[in-house]
Amino acid sequence: MITIPGFVVEFFSQFGNFAFVVFDNIKWLLLLAFLIPLTRSTLLYWRQQIFQAKLKFVTLEIRMPREILKSPRGMDQVFKALSQLRNTPGNPQEKYLDGEVTVPITFEIVSFGGETHFYARVWEKMQGLVEAAFVAYYPDIEFVEVPDFAEQFPRNFSDAEGAGLDVYGGELQLAREPAYPIKTYIDFETPEESQQFDPMSNLLEFMGKLKPGQIFALQFIVQAKDPVWGEEWESLLNELRKTKFSEPTSAAAFAAMEMRSPGQTDVLKAIEQNISKPAFDTFIRFIYMSPKELYFYPFAIWGVMNSFNQYAASNLNSFKPNRNTLTKIKIWQFPHILIASRMRLRKSRLISDFRNRETQPETFMGRLLTSHVLNWNFHSKPITLNSEALATLFHPPTWPVITAPHLDRVASRKGGPSAGMEIFGDESEIADFQ
Repeated sequence: MITIPGFVVEFFSQFGNFAFVVFDNIKWLLLLAFLIPLTRSTLLYWRQQIFQAKLKFVTLEIRMPREILKSPRGMDQVFKALSQLRNTPGNPQEKYLDGEVTVPITFEIVSFGGETHFYARVWEKMQGLVEAAFVAYYPDIEFVEVPDFAEQFPRNFSDAEGAGLDVYGGELQLAREPAYPIKTYIDFETPEESQQFDPMSNLLEFMGKLKPGQIFALQFIVQAKDPVWGEEWESLLNELRKTKFSEPTSAAAFAAMEMRSPGQTDVLKAIEQNISKPAFDTFIRFIYMSPKELYFYPFAIWGVMNSFNQYAASNLNSFKPNRNTLTKIKIWQFPHILIASRMRLRKSRLISDFRNRETQPETFMGRLLTSHVLNWNFHSKPITLNSEALATLFHPPTWPVITAPHLDRVASRKGGPSAGMEIFGDESEIADFQ
């Protein structure tokens, strides 16, 4: 039997008493240190909700002309222009009292039974600026203010069931860090007109296969990032720029030095180009609704992934489903119980998020307060895509695609009056005409 010396027992006894006295005196400080961040998080979420509730949005249908000869390069310039519309809180009052957040712009491609439409949902104060950004590069496009089509969607999954519908959907995410780019329209360009390929053609063909009563919608919610967003990836660039040897001191050392391969050089160049362009926090969300007798959820996920897999580059980046947001749950997914209830909650959240164009709450308490015990709101996450990548995913389809019969188009091309055309009448008549 081991005997513990008395001085050791006395030491720990005194230390325990001292620790208890210290804790007793600072327990309120510890409680404050715990409560202050939670209170700040809750108040910030509350103020941001008030700010967002005051925003008024308009839904614009983007009517495509019969022929677009421009490549997605024009849309790249449009997104660059839209990045300049970024609003952000500039001081503590705007952040904590006004609750200002960056106002998103939502772009949507929707197929109603095989007939495809393009939409933009914008803050009404930005409407003219957004339209001007488009028309500057696509002068034949028309914007028509229409009622929000999502208002016709069920409010939750119970309403969908009552209407005889089933629902499937979720969000997409990047497979690697956003510094690594996806394949973009530049990789699909070719000088041969007969070999021109619009990467959007796969998506539109898939959406054109829907049957009457079915709906498929793809949603891009974009919020412009800080122009210097690429600085956070400087450490990655510095790591990729390194070689395994320091500067050679002789010709023999230089010959022995392991040089960067052509593939590694291409990756480094691609990352540098990627982070040099303006970027957006982006939510890519899709929803598929169908009468139960026609419902086949693999049709949706196969169609989505077939459309997005073409942007994958094995040494760079690619898209994958965000498994924790998909409305189909497998038994092996944690917590392995109440599968039917969890799926119903995910479907209801998907419908609500799509209808309201929800972005993830910025604060921890915001996510917690919008959670359910069986459906935590911590899984939806934005991905970072630059203007070039977004232009690849969403742009006015080029002429080989736009001639497809399932795409709604402008019947005729717009034209202005002839130069020097005479106008008769006085100023009052001109005003009445306008």
